Amino acid sequence: MAPRTDDDKADIQVAHLESSVTRDDEDLKHAALDGHGVLKSRFDELPILTCLWTFRRAAFFCFLLFTGAMCDGFEVALSGMLLANKGFIKQFGSGGNGVTALNTSWVSVWSAVINVGQITSMVWAAYVANRLGRKPTILIAWVLVVVALICLMQARTPPIWMLGRLFTGAGVGVLQVICAAYAMELLPNRIRGTVIAFSSFWNYTGTLLAKVMGFTLNRTHPNDWQIAVRALWGPVGLMLFCFLPLPESPWFYARRGDKDKAFKSMKTLYTGVEGYDPEEEYGIMLRTLDHEREVAAKGIPWLAIFQGTNRKRTLLLMILAGGGQLAGLTMISTYSTYFFAIAGQKDPFQASVIMSCISLAAVMVMMGALDRFGRRILVAPALTVTCLSLWLLGALFYVPREKAGPALVSPHRHAPLTPQLFVCALWTFCFTITGQSYFLLAAEIPSALLRVRTMSVAWVCNALFGIITSFATPPMLVHLNIRAGFVYGGTSLLICIFLWFSLPETRGRSPAEIDELYERGIRPWHWAKTKTFVEEQAEQAREVERV
Repeated sequence: MAPRTDDDKADIQVAHLESSVTRDDEDLKHAALDGHGVLKSRFDELPILTCLWTFRRAAFFCFLLFTGAMCDGFEVALSGMLLANKGFIKQFGSGGNGVTALNTSWVSVWSAVINVGQITSMVWAAYVANRLGRKPTILIAWVLVVVALICLMQARTPPIWMLGRLFTGAGVGVLQVICAAYAMELLPNRIRGTVIAFSSFWNYTGTLLAKVMGFTLNRTHPNDWQIAVRALWGPVGLMLFCFLPLPESPWFYARRGDKDKAFKSMKTLYTGVEGYDPEEEYGIMLRTLDHEREVAAKGIPWLAIFQGTNRKRTLLLMILAGGGQLAGLTMISTYSTYFFAIAGQKDPFQASVIMSCISLAAVMVMMGALDRFGRRILVAPALTVTCLSLWLLGALFYVPREKAGPALVSPHRHAPLTPQLFVCALWTFCFTITGQSYFLLAAEIPSALLRVRTMSVAWVCNALFGIITSFATPPMLVHLNIRAGFVYGGTSLLICIFLWFSLPETRGRSPAEIDELYERGIRPWHWAKTKTFVEEQAEQAREVERV
């Protein structure tokens, strides 16, 4: 952990680099070569498994973070499962002729208010994270979840239950903005995809456990919905246990110029990493941030995410975020039990669990493929298949039952596997890859200086579309049945076309390299084969070290 002090070697290195670059783009060449040091870490060349083991401490802290975020998902999933509890229906429902049922308007509001809560927290989360730090913001998210749980426990009327869901959404919104950005700042470029894909696997595992838990409690205690709510204190307590040991991001301290605290954070994260030079890594952070400040200084701070090359980055993330809602997420996932029920599936809960298991399989594929093969090669084809499956789902409405087998649209005939269920499974697998890759892309694509702000705006876009689709989907399913697939097939087609022309390959790229490729105007489909000035600089620096 001792800082390097060999100034003579550094001077020789800089002189060698400045004399060897012959590119025509002088501005970008100097952006890469000026600053007396490299812009890409020496650890970016390690094999994936070796890098995971080398940086196991940093990966462990990310594991704690994602475990806490998974526990937050428990509250969202389990409170949603209570809609089928008889006691809950009796408490919050209404009706005549001796029949009590939940008001469909309140059900839509309870679903949409999650997105409202996300929007309210995303407005201030970026400011707090840049002002106070990543860890304090994460702890604020925990406080919001506790307030939400207290509201849910005390709720006896629909408005109070809505208030609890609002605070739940606020906690979720903070973690959505912070988690991927925090992991991006802790992990080496080589293993970002693997670790963040693991977080998705962990999140889906928690969702599946919450569904099973909710189903079990509904069966064993059909008239007591409060047992499930009280059970949520366990995951909420585990959240705090996971969040408290987390160190602050060294990038946060680098932005503030606090070298001592940045070194203390790096010592916590990277102790035991052979060859790790905090001086060199801190210098990479400073030089990357200095270049981005120089570019951002030409505009207004918050509007900088929509200016220059940042405009492309922000637009891409906004469309990726909103695209999930426009690709059938609300129809097949959010209202999964309702969707399979009106379509005629005998056991909607079973179908929902099957979809959750398929999502787990998809993220397992992501864990092994994102850092090995790349982002674009997985995400763009996956979204294409997602789009096609929605069109196919809508078309199956017109297939006669005698040709399609026991059709899901029939309330009288059921089968363990129907053509419609198979198409939904295909949609789930591909959508999971596209949707969960967004967390990684949202952390990688923005500039390091504007990362949290950009993610906030993109997630607000996601939440706004979530509100719209939460209200639009139920009546759409009532009137169109599975033909609603045509509607989402059309909207996802536009997203698919945009993505093929706009999604770059960021695998293994440092923040400085991503800045450079955007500034050079390299076409997204050429990123993987383009050699950056930063790469040339790093290679030449290693040659000097070996001399």
